Amino acid sequence: MLRGVPPFLRLPRPRERCAFTSMSRGAMYELIAPSERNGWRPPVRASYRKSRRGARRGTWSIPARELFTHLLSLEADSVERFVVDSQARAVRVAEKRGGRVEQSAGGEQ
Repeated sequence: MLRGVPPFLRLPRPRERCAFTSMSRGAMYELIAPSERNGWRPPVRASYRKSRRGARRGTWSIPARELFTHLLSLEADSVERFVVDSQARAVRVAEKRGGRVEQSAGGEQ
């Protein structure tokens, strides 16, 4: 799954995208840092390190496996929601037209 990806990623530079996920710096930051948007519980656990005591800045180390696991779970959830929404939409359209929609064995129409 992670062939060619280092075990830890860093945030991309400002106005650049991550070479491995194509995410912007802000999007990656929302996944790793506590904020109001994520309920103060980031979905991906990352560590922040300063190079020396008293330093003003540091770097984020983002575990690649945890990041990709989270992103894949989001994709699976969105696919399931899309299928359910599509089926509901098809039923509504068929009811408006006065017809019936039959479900196939695989859940597809």
